[in-house]
Amino acid sequence: PPPARLATVVRLAARQDVEVAVDVAPELADRTLTVQPLRSADPATAPIVGVRLEPATATAPPRLHVAIPPDQPAGTYVGVVVDDASGRFAGTVTVTVLAAGA
Repeated sequence: PPPARLATVVRLAARQDVEVAVDVAPELADRTLTVQPLRSADPATAPIVGVRLEPATATAPPRLHVAIPPDQPAGTYVGVVVDDASGRFAGTVTVTVLAAGA
């Protein structure tokens, strides 16, 4: 059978066009998870920080909060999601900041 899907609401603050992908194990949706800074493959590029993932509740799916600085360079940024209780890998968040006019 296909893997279970995790519905996630994304709250995004950005002046640029942005694509977001969240890949978190569905069984961890109601846990407290921490998103590490989203980093580019270019170590000279500043990471996107302050990304938060609110746990699911009985009435709402998990909610991802991302604020993209207005001067963030175009590119793909990836961060690891960690289960706070166990310290183990729980998934990833990928944000792609698109070039103007893309």
